[in-house]
Formats: sequence, C-alpha cells, structure tokens
Amino acid sequence: MKKVSEVSRLAGVSRRTLQYYDNEGVIKVKRTKNNYRMYDQMALRKLWELMMYKEMGWDLKCIKQILRMTEDKRDKWMYLKIRKNRNEILKLQQQNEFIMWIAENGMPPMPEESNDKTYLEQISLLKNRVSSRRNENYNYISDIDQLRKRLDEAYQQLQLGQLRYAIYDTEQVMKEAMKMLIKWGNGEEWDEDNLMTNIKICERRKEFGMESGMIQKLNKVRCICEYAKEIFEADKLLDYDKVRFAIMQTKDLLNYIEKKITV
Repeated sequence: MKKVSEVSRLAGVSRRTLQYYDNEGVIKVKRTKNNYRMYDQMALRKLWELMMYKEMGWDLKCIKQILRMTEDKRDKWMYLKIRKNRNEILKLQQQNEFIMWIAENGMPPMPEESNDKTYLEQISLLKNRVSSRRNENYNYISDIDQLRKRLDEAYQQLQLGQLRYAIYDTEQVMKEAMKMLIKWGNGEEWDEDNLMTNIKICERRKEFGMESGMIQKLNKVRCICEYAKEIFEADKLLDYDKVRFAIMQTKDLLNYIEKKITV
C-alpha cells in the first residue's frame, strides 16, 4: 500500500490530480481509519491505464467508461479513435495546404456582388481546386520516382560500358521529364516529346529564371542523344564523360521539377 505522496512521486502527477481522480470515481482507493488515501496494486494499475488512455487523447469522462469495459470493447474504441484521428490529420493537412496556397499566391480578391455564389460556396470551390492540385502533385512525385529508377539503371549501364543503352534510357527519361514540366506549367495534357521543341518552350517562358545555363545544358544533352542515334555501333564511339554528363543533367532536371511541384 502506498500513500498519496508516494504515488505522486511514482506517477509524476500532483497530489491534487490524484485526489481529483478519486473524487470523480475514476480510481477507487482505500482509506485508513484516519481517512488517508492508500493505493494498492489494483489502484496503481488503474492509474497507469488512466494515464495511458489520457495520452491517447481521451478525456476523463471517456476514460471512466473505458476502464469499465471488456477488453474486446476497449479494442473497438481504440480503432474508432484511430479512424477519428486519421480524419482529423487529413483535415489538418488540407487546412495547411490551403494556408500554404494563400501564403504563396496571396489573398484572393473579394468576389463581385453580382456573382451567384455565396462567399462560403466560393471558398469551398477554391479549397477543392487546391486539394485537386495536391492529388495531382502526388501523381507527379510518383512519376518522378519511376523516372529516377530508370535513370539509375542508365547509370549502371554506363558503369558496365553499355553506353548506347545508357544514353537511350537517359533520353527517354529526359523526354518524359520535359513533358511533365510543360504539362505542370500549362495545367493541361502535353504529349509533344520533341526535346528541341520543349526546350524552346521552357526558354520562351523563362522556366528556369536566372538559371540560363540550364537551357544550354539541356540542349547539350539533346545533342548528345541525337548524336548517339546517328552513329553506328554507338558503344564504341560514344564518350563516357558525355553520357555521364547527360545522366547528371537529367538528374538535375528531375530535382528541379520535384522542387517546383512540392514547394
């Protein structure tokens, strides 16, 4: 048997908190003849469970019910709590994304009074657009991961001296990456895979901002890829350093696209 002061030190909670649990009937403690509270092993176990359930996010009213439940019923409550938490996490994630969108794009202008939708309806539409963009981002990131894997394979082929296969895979990755970049900027499908055309589009719209050297590097990769298709027995004539340059620049391109999409 332990006194309140001992249990307070053991549990790391105040005496007042322990007294509150007792007064609320959550933990039943024994009393001495002088009416001092004394905790036996059963009371200590209940206190331990109470503190665990409290850490899981339940309030004292719910914990009082849980402590009286059968083990099966407790398990059901836990899974219901998990589901509730997931829904709350999703709601907070969506809220954060909406906040981030406002922070990056500024406060949208107030709608005209002639608009047939209420403020709440228009805010809801805006949130749906932001959420739709988020789902699209996840698809882009998944595609980028797949392209990275193929680029890794190209690098392995390079190390094995299979330059022709390495540059072929690099070119395919670069084509898909450029299409992805333009599609992201346009907000609609883009099927053109001609590298020269897509590089010129990026140059016209100043895609890389102050990084003007990026366009030059991409054009150099394009030339390396085109040269590889023109020559016979490319493995013998292609230069290792040029193929490696093409792979590294394509990797930088994927990193740029990922950063642009996720920011």
